[in-house]
Amino acid sequence: MKLRTPEMSTSTFEDLMREMFRLYEEKAYADGLAMLVREADRFSGHRSRTLFWCACFASLTGDSAGALQWLQTGVAEGEWFSPDQLRGDPDLKPLQGVAEFEHIVAYCEQRLAEAEKEVAPDRRVLVPQNIAPPFPLLIALHGYNVTQVYFETVHLDAWKPVVEMGWLLASPRASQRAGPDSYAWRDTARSLQEVYDHYTQVCMQYAIDPERIVISGFSRGGALALELALHARIPACGVIAVGPGAAVMRELNAWLPTGDARRARVYFVMGELDTPCLPEVNAMAGIFKSLGISYEIELHPNLGHEFPPTFEQSLKRALDFITQS
Repeated sequence: MKLRTPEMSTSTFEDLMREMFRLYEEKAYADGLAMLVREADRFSGHRSRTLFWCACFASLTGDSAGALQWLQTGVAEGEWFSPDQLRGDPDLKPLQGVAEFEHIVAYCEQRLAEAEKEVAPDRRVLVPQNIAPPFPLLIALHGYNVTQVYFETVHLDAWKPVVEMGWLLASPRASQRAGPDSYAWRDTARSLQEVYDHYTQVCMQYAIDPERIVISGFSRGGALALELALHARIPACGVIAVGPGAAVMRELNAWLPTGDARRARVYFVMGELDTPCLPEVNAMAGIFKSLGISYEIELHPNLGHEFPPTFEQSLKRALDFITQS
């Protein structure tokens, strides 16, 4: 496969993210920073994200002062960053405890608290046409740190093919802020309750087939889908987990299913370059095998932490696997 060079331009923000993550995986940190500096101005609506990534790349090159400067630039421009990421991203470990960095974290925590007061739950529902109820239901959960625009376009577009397959699609958006323009399933207990509430509301509004309920999601949303199904919070017959986020999958013993949840069939869609998540998925698969839980891992070469380009075909295979007798 021919790799893209750092000089290659990106036409969409998703292209920018893919190129940024590719360079990150290759440890080409200086090239990643140069690419962001060159391209980021074309995506002014994502300013806080690109500045945060610049800070991470600068830190990884050993330039802690430069990393701090990128964050200070954002604050000076009226931007703010996710406090969880400022604290939890290992790329910024050298900045922890530095007085100027601690001031930025405190400022961002204040901005987050203010932003949380204005957030309301959101949900999109797409109903299949020319199919009589009760409908099979697929709940699709977005990943961490998604914008409203991403939620309404890239995220929904990825899962929308299930509607043509005869499934009712319900996609909740988290009511928790991650940053100035983004949302996330930050608090696990709160997120599980939010999704359950969306599920009950959908069941009140539409006739749902209780034998065909699938919970799905990407990244952090995929991990939540697994927990909701395997702990029988929602009576699902299966899970489709795309690159389920490693951060909430490390305590694998906590994922042991209970009661009827063991009937759920699990379909993973993974990229072989998704190095943070793939080891945890393989470990979970070992647990499933020992418990007799049906699962399948669809592994895509040359794919990182993202949807495969042929995801519609993956969805069909996943639903066929989950609903087979």
